Amino acid sequence: MPDISVYEINIDKYRRLARAFGILVVPTLVAGGRTLAGLPTPSDLQTFVLQASSEESICFGEMVPNRKPHESPKVSSSEENTPEDHLFVRN
Repeated sequence: MPDISVYEINIDKYRRLARAFGILVVPTLVAGGRTLAGLPTPSDLQTFVLQASSEESICFGEMVPNRKPHESPKVSSSEENTPEDHLFVRN
């Protein structure tokens, strides 16, 4: 099964990233090919998670930028950096 990633992104702080993924409504959840936008009911959220997890095996973790151990992070702008406050779901 392929890996999937789900991020919680502050769209005010990371506008470019939000536009790239078409996240125009808050909140929006994206998992694989599934999207859940707006304020979900508990049953909507449960269905979304069950459907996403039935397609792929998921676990919760933390996103870490890919870089070599001896490299220090390069800062260009707050929009292009890795989000600090996020939820990362990956197999």
